[in-house]
Amino acid sequence: MKPLYRDIFFTPNTSFSINRFQQPYFDVPWHLHPQYEIIYVLNSSGTRYVGDSIEIFQKHDLVLLGNGLPHCWLNDAIPDCKGKDFETDYIVVQFNADFLGKDFFKKPELKEVYHFLQQSMRGIHFTGPIIPKVEQKLLAIINKSGLDRIILFFQLLNDLLKCSSKRLLSSNGFLDKFDFNEHPAIQKVKSYILENFKTGIRLEEAAESAGMTTTSFCRFFKAMQKQPFISYVKEFRIGYASRLLRESHLSIKEVAYESGYDNLSNFYRQFKEVNKLTPKDYKQMNLRHSS
Repeated sequence: MKPLYRDIFFTPNTSFSINRFQQPYFDVPWHLHPQYEIIYVLNSSGTRYVGDSIEIFQKHDLVLLGNGLPHCWLNDAIPDCKGKDFETDYIVVQFNADFLGKDFFKKPELKEVYHFLQQSMRGIHFTGPIIPKVEQKLLAIINKSGLDRIILFFQLLNDLLKCSSKRLLSSNGFLDKFDFNEHPAIQKVKSYILENFKTGIRLEEAAESAGMTTTSFCRFFKAMQKQPFISYVKEFRIGYASRLLRESHLSIKEVAYESGYDNLSNFYRQFKEVNKLTPKDYKQMNLRHSS
């Protein structure tokens, strides 16, 4: 199902928005927007959809979303989630990449933050001791203005950056975007993957496309992408398979073949490693979401 496009408009006296919503249930459909978003659920439960990630969520769910990443939170269709007896309470922070000026996050002192926001293009989920700390800051930002508001926002961003209990949600393969700011060698390798992932990818050929020896390429790719080449290819294929399961009428066996797998059991194993669901369960959850 194609996501709805929703642009976020800010009031003239604010550079970023923060809102607290208290309502019977989540009512925002599958959508995307050009702003980054932090969403923190104080109270609710259901299913969270971020890119090709589908997971159960509970209260205290905390996620950072990159711009252009489709997402939605849905309550399960059970009696406890209907009407005034079920209260959904969540805070949403939204901001543009240039909300403090063009290339602001590319300043030398903000290099870590820039790469962190690049990672959020796949969605980042946070857990652990950071949660009450973030909740306190979010509630404080709502009631602040001026410089105090900006200072608290950057403290919040720094807390998320330094959090040790965080993980990426959506797979590499879900992303459509081709980042022209990437290293030229990485661009060439990604082009090689796009052209060959269905028929077969060889490490030696990938290294050759980057103009490197196999050993140098492995070190280079891991340093640039923060994961080994083989892991990246696996996530790319599973991301593509996830899209086929959502948007096509192909059987699971046909999806596996179209995604570059000639061994069905290997496809099932890797799919579950990435998505935490079997292909069959993933497809059924998406059918329920679509309906």
